[in-house]
Amino acid sequence: MSHSYRKHKFFGYGGGDTDRAFKQRFNRSFRRISKQHIESDREPLHSMHEVGPPWESTKIAKHYWAGASERDMRK
Repeated sequence: MSHSYRKHKFFGYGGGDTDRAFKQRFNRSFRRISKQHIESDREPLHSMHEVGPPWESTKIAKHYWAGASERDMRK
């Protein structure tokens, strides 16, 4: 069985390991609001920023780490 490796040296930093729960909540609200707009004959949402600020997630951002070792590149 082979190992999985990262292709690029970008790493997320912030408070959490994953953004999955935040993305699920955010996308559910985006779809719900868009559906309500369509049902009431209004223009649907075009941007996620219309729902709320996306920077409230647990991960703040990603950065490039040039000095990443082979061990750091493993998934």
